[in-house]
Amino acid sequence: MTCLVVTTAPLYLAWLLNVQHEEFDDEVEPSVPPGLKKLTAPLKALADFLHIEESLIRVAAARSGPAINQRTSERALQKWIRGLPIHEKDSALTRILSGEASMVRLELLNRFRKSEMARCPLKRVASRTAVQLHKEWARRS
Repeated sequence: MTCLVVTTAPLYLAWLLNVQHEEFDDEVEPSVPPGLKKLTAPLKALADFLHIEESLIRVAAARSGPAINQRTSERALQKWIRGLPIHEKDSALTRILSGEASMVRLELLNRFRKSEMARCPLKRVASRTAVQLHKEWARRS
């Protein structure tokens, strides 16, 4: 089974910035997004812009799964679209041609993502806290 996973990596990097600056309580780490072991160019640029230490990203990424194959995601989207009722496709096309393309795109992508998340929930690993992650990073640095 292939699943599209909407990336939370930018939000996770922002959370890591708080860990780096010790701006946290003893909160539980959010789910580590897949693909964090090898950042995409945009994520690398964001991490550089935020001045997040690469060593902290490496420690956090130890719990990250493999990156999601974009072609797999496109195939999943195509399959989902094929499963939509004809009247919904007709309605969407009418709205797009009436000038609502951006809204229709957002609505359909949200529905698709919800269906994928329901079908393929994220695997949870044993949680760690921000304090534990910071200590692990300090120990490895």
